[in-house]
Amino acid sequence: MYSHFSAFYDKIMAEVDYQRWAGYITDIVERSGTPVESVLELACGTGSVLLELERINRFPFAVGLDKCADMVKLSAAKARKSRVKAHFIAAEVQNFTLKRRFDLILCLFYSFNYLVTDRDLHRTLMNVYCSLADRKLFIFDVILRRKIETFFPNGTHAEDLGDLAYIWQCQCLQMDRIYEIRADFFKRTRGNSFRKYTETHVKRVFGLDELKALLDEMDFTVTGIYDALSFREPDQYSQRVFFICRKGG
Repeated sequence: MYSHFSAFYDKIMAEVDYQRWAGYITDIVERSGTPVESVLELACGTGSVLLELERINRFPFAVGLDKCADMVKLSAAKARKSRVKAHFIAAEVQNFTLKRRFDLILCLFYSFNYLVTDRDLHRTLMNVYCSLADRKLFIFDVILRRKIETFFPNGTHAEDLGDLAYIWQCQCLQMDRIYEIRADFFKRTRGNSFRKYTETHVKRVFGLDELKALLDEMDFTVTGIYDALSFREPDQYSQRVFFICRKGG
């Protein structure tokens, strides 16, 4: 996964308003009244949210973690170029150990939906719990089935970005819960010549009650479930939701 996508990630995500995302996370933290001196972002991609968040808040300690070593290299290069102090490490969210505990842990851009098996889900939540300081915050988002249906109205989503084009084909593997996405990328090499890269991504769609029950079971207190980038309750039209959790009661 992401073996080729890392080279195209920022171009495909170019329309994302990272300032808005970082501002939203900052608002959540301020509303919670939780002092935050350290932040860890899981599955951080190329680090855009973490670096923007660090620019706004100047946390004394910021770490980004991603499975893809190429993503980590790109994140570190961005940090150096923007002169933002942040550390980046390559590790899986299901299998990492850090020496310190953090005041804020993030897992954004529906990275949580990649936890397809119950084992991966439980291991990730256990790692979060062990890496989070008592009474501190864990924030993550998930996409819902409506997002899949909207993004892939006929099972396909395609875009032409000039020197890069892509076609994503989605199929349901298991009872509207597990989806496989075949991603074909076409990168211009010279003139009208393109090179094709293919990856396969598998996502799991969760029920909100299912996730809340699991979080409760693992000693997280869910303090809010909100429609994307807002403080509204999700409804039948919601495509992405955020969970705001606190370690312990």
